[in-house]
Parts: sequence; structure tokens; C-alpha cells
Amino acid sequence: MNYLKNTFLLFLTMLVFSFCAEPDKSLTISGTIQNGQKQQVFLDQVHLNNTTTVIGKTDADDTGGFSIKYDNEVPLSPGVYRLRVGPKNLMMVLKGTEKNVEVNSSFAGLSRYEVDIKGSDDSKTYAQIMSLLVKRQLDVNRFRVIADTVSNPMVPMHIAYSTMSRPISTFKDVHQKISARMKADYPESMYSRDYENFIAGAIKREAGKNKLKPKPQRQMATDINLPDPSGKNYRLSDLKGKIVLLDFWASWCGPCRRANPHVVELYKKYKDQGFVVYNVSLDKPGAKERWKKAIEKDKLDWPYHVSDLKGWACAPAKAYGVKSIPRTFLLDREGKIAGENFRGDVLEKAIVELMKEI
Repeated sequence: MNYLKNTFLLFLTMLVFSFCAEPDKSLTISGTIQNGQKQQVFLDQVHLNNTTTVIGKTDADDTGGFSIKYDNEVPLSPGVYRLRVGPKNLMMVLKGTEKNVEVNSSFAGLSRYEVDIKGSDDSKTYAQIMSLLVKRQLDVNRFRVIADTVSNPMVPMHIAYSTMSRPISTFKDVHQKISARMKADYPESMYSRDYENFIAGAIKREAGKNKLKPKPQRQMATDINLPDPSGKNYRLSDLKGKIVLLDFWASWCGPCRRANPHVVELYKKYKDQGFVVYNVSLDKPGAKERWKKAIEKDKLDWPYHVSDLKGWACAPAKAYGVKSIPRTFLLDREGKIAGENFRGDVLEKAIVELMKEI
């Protein structure tokens, strides 16, 4: 009888303890990065205010294997995280409820999102979408569908924030829709607040910039005289009398390539009214064939494609202060700079306004 009594008391004590015990708040992220041996590995939380918080770190072993354990009184909050392996980064989205996440890749494959992720469905989805982007298989319309159907809005939120922010007016509807989902699913999250503030601030800044300069304030565009892929030179100043979009780009520039379809659309629509495009490529030495193929693939049918094939050492890029691409300048019929970095609907409105000028 005493045996049964003691057994029952022991069972009752264990039951009470199981209810009172703190839930497991630990997280282990482990895996193998081929050719990543002896690299330092960090797990950071990434915020939308350009700050990061280091969550944990370790050193990869001789085979590229690593394991980072987060064990804190406060569990990880739902958010955007970054796995850093030496100079390589892999962005992840964690709910904060994951226990064991496994990441396997090669050192080179990390930046291409060629990864195998287990234990975090959201991180796996993030990597799949980014892989499409890297392969140039993701356009805005396809992303709109993805943004609506992905279960966790934090995934499309960060992808839109990091890849579709310039100019935000072109993608405003996508951002605002994702923001509404963020506020519904994460009403108290700093990500929801910071993302909403980011959208509002970007729209406000663009509104101030996206205006044509008054005629007296316009300066003459510095002339450019460079060869096209066949060796024929085209001089920018020869296009006076036309409205010119001076577009600095490169075949390797993803945002440039994603912007090209809209430029093609505008060219077809307004070319008979005196609108032309003058492209300056920042492709590198030895990349002439890649440059030519990009022109053909993106159907950039105007003749004015020039480059000195010196990459960032491109002389016209230096003359125009180009530090990042795509970078555009809109020239009036006198060859003067009427505005910079117009995109989307704003670019079309500016072209139409310039056409009305006498």
C-alpha cells in the first residue's frame, strides 16, 4: 500500500513540475559549409534601422562544420537573422520557436542561396525566393503573387525592403500590401513599425526629388564619346534636340536588368516623339560578349550603347559622380540635365512634361 502511495506521489510531483518548468527557449543552428573550414561563423539579428545584434558565434572546424547554440532566459523574437560565414552572408527568417535548424551549403553557394535548410520553413522559403532573384527568374508580377501567398509576411517584407527600395514609387503597392499583413500578424513587432516608417519616409523623400529642375537651374550635361560593341562611337551631344535618358548600368547589375523592361516600354511609346535612351555600361574588361548578350536579351533596341569596358573606372561614370547603379539622368532638348534617377510612373510623367517644353 505504501508503495502505491509513494508511486502516486512521485507521479503527481513530476506532473506538477512539468507544468511549472520553464519551456525550452534554446536554439541550435548547425551544419556544414563546404570549403568554409576555419571560418568564423556568426548569427546576427538584422534590424531595419541598419543595426544588427550578435546572437552567437563559433569557428567552423576542419570540415566546415559548425554549431551555434542560443540559450537565454529570453527566447528569440520573430525576425530577420543573418548567418555570417567569413565574408559570406545568408539571410534567414525565424519565428523564434525553432529548436534545431540545419544549414548545409558550399562557401560559394551561400551568396547564391544554393542551400539546404532544415528546421525553419520560413528560412527555406526565403532562400528559394532569393535563388529565383539571383537567377533573374523573379519579376515584380511574380513577386506580387508570392507576397500574397507566403504564410509569413516577414519573408516578403525583408526581400522587398532589401531589393525593391529604389525607387519605392515603382513598387509602392507591393510594399503597402506587405506592410498591412505585417501589422495584422505582428502588431507589436519593431519590424512592422520600422517597415511602415521606411515606406513613408522613402515615399516622402522621392516626392521631394522627383521633380524637374526649373530651366534656369539646369546645367549642360558633360559630353560622352565612346564606342558601341561593334566599335562605332556615339557622342551624347549629338542627341541635342531629343529628350535623352542617360542610363548608367551593367550586364551584371540585377536592379538594372529588372528596370530595363519599363525603359523599353517607354522607348517604344515615346520614340516617335523624340525620346531616346543613351546607355553607358560599367561592364568590365573582357566582358564585351556578356554586355552584347544582355542588350539582346533585354531587347534594348536603341542604337546608343557605349562603354570603355573599365568597370567602375569608367570615365563618364566618374564625371557624373556615379557611385551605384542603376543611375539615370534625364536630359532636355538643349542637352541640359533636367532631373536624376526618375523611375516608374515618375519617369514617364517627367518625359511628357519635357515634351511640352518649348
